[in-house]
Amino acid sequence: MIGPSSLEKKLEVVFDELVEDLSIVSSGILFIHIRDNRVVSFGVRQRPEQEKGDQIIQPDRMGLSPVHQNSFRCMAIEVFKKREHWTDGEMLFPFRVQARTLMASAQYKPFGKFQSK
Repeated sequence: MIGPSSLEKKLEVVFDELVEDLSIVSSGILFIHIRDNRVVSFGVRQRPEQEKGDQIIQPDRMGLSPVHQNSFRCMAIEVFKKREHWTDGEMLFPFRVQARTLMASAQYKPFGKFQSK
């Protein structure tokens, strides 16, 4: 069995660094910038509300619980495991807590250098 990649370990560090930030926001975008297969910057952009058609959805006022954060971390690591053929890019994880349920998705955009298999 192959152990987690260095980048996956760094993603664990990202989530460890953001525990406090994620515990006070209920809606936002986690961003992670990767250069030469290394995490070079990361953070959370707060998004206080989200539109759905004509309706504005207000997220829960509480931030992400430890259970939410663990689920979010696992989802992000799984996404990282599936990235192939790129060493530089931006990963975005829009999220919100609504009715005490975490809603999250992943977007990534490779740029710069591409790896060949």
